[in-house]
Amino acid sequence: NLLDTFEGIDPNQTTEQVERERNTKHIEEGFYVTDLEAVKKNFAEWKNVKLIKGVVPDTLSEIDSEKLVYLHIDMNHAA
Repeated sequence: NLLDTFEGIDPNQTTEQVERERNTKHIEEGFYVTDLEAVKKNFAEWKNVKLIKGVVPDTLSEIDSEKLVYLHIDMNHAA
C-alpha cells in the first residue's frame, strides 16, 4: 500500500503558521505534486502494490492488509 495525496502537501495539515507560510510558494507552484500515472508505471512490475490517493490518516481505512512486511512513514508537517 502506498498512501499519498499525489497533489502535494495539504496546507490544512501543516502544524505551524511559519511552516505553512514557508511552504506556500512550493505548494502553489506544485513542487510537491507527483503524477499518479508516473508512480503507477514505476510500481507496475510489482503486482501486490496498491496505490491509495488521499490524505493520511483519512485513507488508512482503505488498507485491507492483515500483516505488514515493511512500513515507512514520511509525513510532511502532519498535524
